[in-house]
Amino acid sequence: MKKIDSLYRFVFNNIFLSQRIFAFVHKIQYYCRSLRYDDIVDVNWMIKNNHLSLLREKISNGSILYINDCVYELITKDFELFKMVHERFKYESLTTRTDAIGKLFSTNHFEAIKWIFERGYGFEMPLKRLLFTENSDPKILRYLIENRWTLLCNSILDNFTNISSTYTPEILRVFKEYTPAPITGQQAEFIINCLLESPAPLVFESLSSLFQDNIEPFYVSKHLITSDLSNYPIIEYLIEKKLCKDESFLKPIYDKLKLLFNMNEFIDKVYLLDQSNNNSNSNNEFMQQREIKLQQLIDQYFPQRFTNDSKIYTDYHENLVRIVNLPTDVIVKLLDHGLEFDITWFQNIVNYANKQFFRIWNIFKSRDQVKFLPKEIQFYPNSVERSEPLNPEFGWYRTDIYVIEFLVQQGYSPDVLYEYFEEDPLFYDLLTIRYSSLDDWKVVERLIKMGAFNFHSMMSNSIAFGQTQLFKLLYPLQDKSQDQDQSIDHHLLLDAIRGQHIEIIDLMGYDLNSRTHWLKDTSELLTIQIVYHRFENIKFMLSVFKFESFDKFLPTLLECYDRTIIELFIQYRDIAFKTLSTNWETILEASLSRYGYQSGIFAECLIRHNLISYPIKSNLDIECLSPRVRQLLQPLLDPFIHRVLLEKPLLNTNTSICDFMYLLDHQIIDTVDPYISHISNSKKKLAVSCL
Repeated sequence: MKKIDSLYRFVFNNIFLSQRIFAFVHKIQYYCRSLRYDDIVDVNWMIKNNHLSLLREKISNGSILYINDCVYELITKDFELFKMVHERFKYESLTTRTDAIGKLFSTNHFEAIKWIFERGYGFEMPLKRLLFTENSDPKILRYLIENRWTLLCNSILDNFTNISSTYTPEILRVFKEYTPAPITGQQAEFIINCLLESPAPLVFESLSSLFQDNIEPFYVSKHLITSDLSNYPIIEYLIEKKLCKDESFLKPIYDKLKLLFNMNEFIDKVYLLDQSNNNSNSNNEFMQQREIKLQQLIDQYFPQRFTNDSKIYTDYHENLVRIVNLPTDVIVKLLDHGLEFDITWFQNIVNYANKQFFRIWNIFKSRDQVKFLPKEIQFYPNSVERSEPLNPEFGWYRTDIYVIEFLVQQGYSPDVLYEYFEEDPLFYDLLTIRYSSLDDWKVVERLIKMGAFNFHSMMSNSIAFGQTQLFKLLYPLQDKSQDQDQSIDHHLLLDAIRGQHIEIIDLMGYDLNSRTHWLKDTSELLTIQIVYHRFENIKFMLSVFKFESFDKFLPTLLECYDRTIIELFIQYRDIAFKTLSTNWETILEASLSRYGYQSGIFAECLIRHNLISYPIKSNLDIECLSPRVRQLLQPLLDPFIHRVLLEKPLLNTNTSICDFMYLLDHQIIDTVDPYISHISNSKKKLAVSCL
């Protein structure tokens, strides 16, 4: 460490070397929006970019900061720093919204969840709002249930209504532990029919052991999903227990699911077979043994050649995905054994941008089962029996750009693609978000030259999404001699200015050192920067440009609720504005008419800068003023002028959890009675509104 320190001092104490280094750093950072220490105020930005030491320092020294979203992602990065940030912003509503608690649960951090809830910032969460994943900690669910932060529903299946959740055996064991048993025959009938219509893997297996004995036969729903393997154990259970009053329609479904079940077991065995390669003495020996065992597996699971009904293996998306991901030689063997793919294989692979497309395509191409025409693609399910070809119909918005390029190269009409993309406004947005490498953008460039992509749409999106590399690649393709392109060039410039994409502005040939030459409406740009909370841009503009009036920006400032930006405007009020006809009390009243404590941010800034004098002349007859704002205004209120406001109860219908915490922490009310009364009245009003 001492050697590094000595070397550092030796280099940077040399004026010549240090100047060369700083000049080089300045050059490589010229377009990188480097921020000065005092310009970094966004807590979420520091967390996102892992500037955690900087955030800790700014929290510790009391720097003015802005937070625009809950910070639960910080928990997994630095739990102790999260505690510091939470303490700093604990009176903000961002940490107590329902969706914020959902994000807290998704961190899967038991200690953090316990810390938040035990400090009083948790509230009862419906199970349907909790997203379970393969990594969900069952200890967290048990903690929430035991402490009644979440309650199991009277209707057992309502506990599993979040269709985005994945319920692992460990999580299901916790649910099972707290599910009243036995489950009656009537409940079992309801559970079975619901799961058949809305499958949830492993839920039936978990609950069925709680069913009462000797359940009477009942009518099974005929609206069940017939190709979901989650239903296989349910139907098998119904047939074995003879619980279905009308079993005739179940048998064909069971036979179909049995085939799908066998295919899945076969695929699992193939993967196990390939994993055993590590234990083989030689690769040749392994391949010989693999060939034999692979044929044995096919004979075991599919003793008869596949019939024309074999497309059932590929018309179920999850099953199809597993098949197309099999090794090439396994797919070829299955095809030789009579397996047929429905046209959905092509549609699914294209629609879901599956990287296996080229491999599967080459398999079918070698068997002469696919053919390209300018406006359609033909697919023959069977390479021997050449029946009428199938034509895929699909949406392109998820399609991999490499697949699109391949299709055009094979003869598919770029004009057809161009027309489709023009009709789908989301296509170019998703494309610009999804890709980022230079190789990706070169494919986009080639597709533009082929006529499949819209040049101007891609140019506009490259600016909108800050894809400078894409812009640099495409900009030379523009024809500057055309009047239309010159007009488009002007609009691109305006977009670049609004987004403050300095490098793009420079590439377009505008002088960065004379900004006023190309920047016509500074007020519009400043308003945009307020909306997007670009503190560093606002600070630069307020220090460089002179604006007509402070009042012009008030509507936007009153909606931004960003303390750092409001502070900037107040600090630069005498420097950046030609006229200052502002009535600060009018602004105060306008800000207080907003909902919640956020409305008090402007008021706090005005009071801190001594812009509001005692007494406030307006009577401030405002409904549902936040208790914290009321306390803030207290020294400026006159007993006579503000009698109505002072007589109103401190707690009102808009009082939040954060308000409660503030009042408790600062001991504003010295008895618990007002809190109990307020909670009781709130529950009564809620009950009445529900009626």
